[in-house]
Order: sequence, then structure tokens, then C-alpha cells
Amino acid sequence: MSIVSVRNLARVYEQGTITVRAMNGVDLDIESGEFTALMGPSGSGKSTLLNCIRFAAGLVESTGTPAALIL
Repeated sequence: MSIVSVRNLARVYEQGTITVRAMNGVDLDIESGEFTALMGPSGSGKSTLLNCIRFAAGLVESTGTPAALIL
């Protein structure tokens, strides 16, 4: 059973007049009891991915302060 399931996740933002696609078409499944590590060079989108998952799961408090992501 998946405890995290993400399909076709994208993160796009504007930087001045340029559109930046930080992520495009990301699929991810994390199964119950599975250990998962996100690895990559600086700027590759690891934190962006975790923030998108946390936001989509409703783990951002109403004050805008991030809540813990515990899977």
C-alpha cells in the first residue's frame, strides 16, 4: 500500500520574464515500511519536491508555517 503517491507533479514559477519549470511530470510512490532517499546535486529539486508533497498533503499550518512531514 502506498503511503505517498504522486502523479504528473509539476512546479512552474516566473523569474522576471522567464518561466522556470522546476519539476515536470514527476511520478513517485512510497510504500508503507519502505525507506526512501532523495539524492541529487544542489538545485536539482529535492526540497521543491518535498515541499510540493507536504503542501498537497495539507501539512502546512494555517499560519503558513511548515508542519513536519512524517511518513
